Amino acid sequence: NSQFSDNDVIILTKQPRGSGDIFDAASVPTDRDAIKCEARVIGTGPRYIDVAMPKGAFEAAFGPAPNDYNNNSKENNRQLRLRADRFFSNVPYNRMVSAISQITALPERMSDEKEKTAMVKRLDPALREVVISTYGHSNPDYPAPDADLQALAKKIAKPPFKSSTQLANEVLRYIQASHMNRGTFPPFNPPQLTSIAAALSRRFTMIQGPPGTGKTTVAAAIGFGFVHQSRQLSPHARVLACAFSNVGADQLALS
Repeated sequence: NSQFSDNDVIILTKQPRGSGDIFDAASVPTDRDAIKCEARVIGTGPRYIDVAMPKGAFEAAFGPAPNDYNNNSKENNRQLRLRADRFFSNVPYNRMVSAISQITALPERMSDEKEKTAMVKRLDPALREVVISTYGHSNPDYPAPDADLQALAKKIAKPPFKSSTQLANEVLRYIQASHMNRGTFPPFNPPQLTSIAAALSRRFTMIQGPPGTGKTTVAAAIGFGFVHQSRQLSPHARVLACAFSNVGADQLALS
């Protein structure tokens, strides 16, 4: 139960042969004939977890609960064994919310006398429009189903700052000079350089490619460019690089 946290969503799967068959193929929730039910963790202890689910869901899936002492039915199965698998973890979700709050906060200079910086939460209006306009674009009931995606694409392709293009060119020159002098960066091909330049001079950029095409190395170069740009904005500015998994984040950091 140390693997579970409050608000985690878990899948309870009935073990066909009782205890001892947790690794059997028929015991996993992905099995076609698996008997399972979704629940949410509301508390954990040394040897137990408390879960909540819709009323009647447990009985509908597994029958009367073994510890339902208010049920006088003889159908209570004292040998019932359930497997718990975490389906959604609340921990990375909270981390994601915290990261988004920080990355969208820009420093607001206070008076020199106070010598402190107040962080004001702010999201680029263009990026906010991207999220709102495209999330439910195919859903006619969504608030913005008629968004002009072509106009939106032009808006997010514009430089976020007046100096973005100039700073992007400085980064590209440094990267290419570094390769010639056998420095920090490896050689980049033209599509990779185009991707780096686009990411450093636009509000939003998506880069796609099959494995082995250098996406991680390109992302590392983009991160370097963002650091260079941030230093021109404020000494307090920070760059957040995130990945889908810890392994991906480690590879990006090593690159």
